[in-house]
Amino acid sequence: MISNESDARFYVAKSTIKGAGKGLFAKIAIAKGDKLEVLGVRVPAKSLADQCTTYADAYKFRIGKYLLIPTGLGGRLGSQRFYWQVTHCLGYLLLLCPR
Repeated sequence: MISNESDARFYVAKSTIKGAGKGLFAKIAIAKGDKLEVLGVRVPAKSLADQCTTYADAYKFRIGKYLLIPTGLGGRLGSQRFYWQVTHCLGYLLLLCPR
């Protein structure tokens, strides 16, 4: 799988929060109905694959009995992922919209 997503509404930059590293920022205001596609790898929760990817625990999205390990833009959401809600799940693709 090759992930090469882009979304002109967002950019990655150094956070102004000390020690936070880089984050995902919006170039424009994101309205309540807008969506962000998050690509990734889906693994069963509590599976061997889940246990072997603990490095990504802070970034995983729960989808029922599965977890999605995001790549691309979704990998930069970090703790911001709690401000988004999953509206659709299509295998390895999540559609998120602001809460």
